[in-house]
Amino acid sequence: RYRAAETHLARVARVLGREGGVWRRVARRPVRAARTDFVVVSCSDEARWFLQRDAEVVGVDAERRLWSGLSSGGVLPFRFPLPSNATPRRRRRRRLSAPPRATDDDRRARAVDEKKYGGVVAPGREAATVWDAGIDGSNASVAVFDTGLRESAEHFGRALVVERVNWTSEPTLEDKLGHGTFVSSLIAGTNEACPGFAPGARLHVHRVFTNSQVSFTSWFLDAFNYILFQKRVQIVNLSVGGPDFADAPFVDKLREVAAAGVAVVSAIGNDGPTWGTLNSPADMAEVVGVGGTGFDGRDVASFSSRGPTLSAVHRFKPDVSAPASGVLGAVLGQRRCRAMHGTSVASPSVAGAAALVASATAFFSPAMLRQCLVETAAPLPGRSIFEAGAGRLDAPRAVLECAVSYTPRVTAFPADLSLHECPRFSPYCDQPLVYGRSLAVSLALLNGVAPAFWVTEVRFVGDDLRVSTHSPSVYWPWVGDLLVRIEPTRDAPRPFVAFGELRVTVASSQRHESTVSVPVSVALAPRPPRSRRLLWDASRSIAYPPAFAARDSLRQQNDLLDWNGDSPHTNFRSLFLHLRDRGYHVDILHTDLRCFDASEYGALLLVDPEDVFDSRELVKLRDDVVDDGLTLLLFTDWHSPELLAQAAFFDDNTQTTWTPAVAGSNLPAVNKLLRPFGLALGDTVYEGTLP
Repeated sequence: RYRAAETHLARVARVLGREGGVWRRVARRPVRAARTDFVVVSCSDEARWFLQRDAEVVGVDAERRLWSGLSSGGVLPFRFPLPSNATPRRRRRRRLSAPPRATDDDRRARAVDEKKYGGVVAPGREAATVWDAGIDGSNASVAVFDTGLRESAEHFGRALVVERVNWTSEPTLEDKLGHGTFVSSLIAGTNEACPGFAPGARLHVHRVFTNSQVSFTSWFLDAFNYILFQKRVQIVNLSVGGPDFADAPFVDKLREVAAAGVAVVSAIGNDGPTWGTLNSPADMAEVVGVGGTGFDGRDVASFSSRGPTLSAVHRFKPDVSAPASGVLGAVLGQRRCRAMHGTSVASPSVAGAAALVASATAFFSPAMLRQCLVETAAPLPGRSIFEAGAGRLDAPRAVLECAVSYTPRVTAFPADLSLHECPRFSPYCDQPLVYGRSLAVSLALLNGVAPAFWVTEVRFVGDDLRVSTHSPSVYWPWVGDLLVRIEPTRDAPRPFVAFGELRVTVASSQRHESTVSVPVSVALAPRPPRSRRLLWDASRSIAYPPAFAARDSLRQQNDLLDWNGDSPHTNFRSLFLHLRDRGYHVDILHTDLRCFDASEYGALLLVDPEDVFDSRELVKLRDDVVDDGLTLLLFTDWHSPELLAQAAFFDDNTQTTWTPAVAGSNLPAVNKLLRPFGLALGDTVYEGTLP
């Protein structure tokens, strides 16, 4: 797949004819003589159809335009070479530069920051004990994909920044926004007032965002290919993300980067406190997803995105959290420090800690890094794993208690499935499990032995639970999701907690096999009476990706997409908890309406239905209500043809107009459901507060 760009273009010409007819190439900044596995072309829909059917074409995907969401000329990319004296030795302590004498303006700026955030923190200072042990990130290399870095950056020794590369359409290496400078300083800055975690690490700065904070998938792919062929980078920091977890070229490339032994660290997003707001690529199994805490690290920041992931596998994310509010870092063009917020400034703290880990071990890999981070993190009391991950980053423990003595092994995250413990395992612990229902949990297997592995045996030891698992034939690379389904073996005579142990045997080669033991505990209860048992239909959501469903709130102007899952465990979590507080047991239906027994439930909840109903479902639901006495509770959202047309927008990537597949709710489908009961809802949209 890796060939010169001209070879790929020649293949396109053989399929579509000479350039300039139905297609043309899109100019990029390729590295001379470097091979690539893709090209970017502009073509018609018909031409794309022919390309997709060519036997030698792996895939044809739309170029994505990426907006950074940052808080708060020539053919060759511009870069400067690594100086001959720039390779530090592992045990050599790099001296931090003394901060400049504070001026009145500095003190006033600091007071403003402390008032705004309630306090400020220079998180890199916590690595002092690691530096004292002679580990400062030397012989570790970190790539920063961001807005670039000025050549005269005041917070860095020139020997640390081994190259700067520009992949954007702008002919400059300079960081005009300050975000890339700030992020880089948290990784390897040398100012004592706001030092980076790894002041001895080597920085590879890749400019992938323009001054307008815009990027494209192809710019990231070029940068990833560059580091793959250079083979000099161990860690990549991505202080960026978005809801599109189905961007196949980007996702596939990240897996390839991980397979090469490069650890990718990414911000989880700033869309909290709503659940189901994890950003990609931090939600990927192969990526270290970083959530945010307040400046003091005691609690999750309100804006930090929450899990679970919205892809097919609801994995536990984030992995770990770090300070994301009142974080001090470099000021563009100055020696002083300033405070910023957002998970984009939490991610580089973890990337800097990763550089320390890489410096302290001969067994560095993406799985090894995850193991050291989650095993040593400080838990945040009162928070779910879906909010805080394993807890707050503890860099000294990750390095001194894990990395320096690490031996390759296989572990699981989380290390236990104590699903009755609240709030640590919320939402699984929010209500007991009853006979006839099951829980599905995604357990991450972390293999520090080899990038490819497989499950050879699964055993569960326990009397009151039945456990089944599903795994692919081969896991790759380094990390994989084991789907675990848990159900009671009988109706519980009384509320109690059932215990057991899941034992998973993993083989990495014919000569290496290991078994991971995971304690399992689940709260069980007798089946509730029909009057206290509700069924929530969660099968009617049309989510992005891939569909464009209009947002539920018309007042929400900064995000046009409905991408939070519309489930009782994501953006409708407050309604679910309200029903639980009132003593109701809420089961969730993921199949169509013909697949439940209405005699077991007092009411069916249809919440924000966006998809259509099959005619056989409507017949069955009518019989359930009329003949079996089932109550139907319907919560719908806005629907207006006029407003739906106004929600359309022009997409720069595909050069087409995106029209919503559905409004806030699918009112025509709802009215079809209500017709047998002589009811119908109108499409007038009102604004205001009900009396």
